[in-house]
Amino acid sequence: MVKKRLKGGAACQKCDQAEKHLAQRGLLDSVDRVVWAEEGNADSEGMRLAEQYGVLHAPFFLLEADDAVQVETSVVRVAKLLQEHLIATGPGALVSNAALSGNAAA
Repeated sequence: MVKKRLKGGAACQKCDQAEKHLAQRGLLDSVDRVVWAEEGNADSEGMRLAEQYGVLHAPFFLLEADDAVQVETSVVRVAKLLQEHLIATGPGALVSNAALSGNAAA
């Protein structure tokens, strides 16, 4: 999960809402990693990832499966995908939300 940190240090409201959405559905533990796109810091890992994947807004998710990365900007869609994956495979190795080795802008 890539979240945006505002210049004042707070997370963006939409990012907090997305995190809460996943937590309320018992899916937050499925998030492998949270990466910050820091407003005003183009070198932050989240900003590099946003640029690499062409994402303009946070939060966003990088879902990794079968050596492919899927970019998802809808937390509702991510929750649905995670629930489907849990039903299909049971708790355990979930879809990774961060193939985090690239570059980005949120």
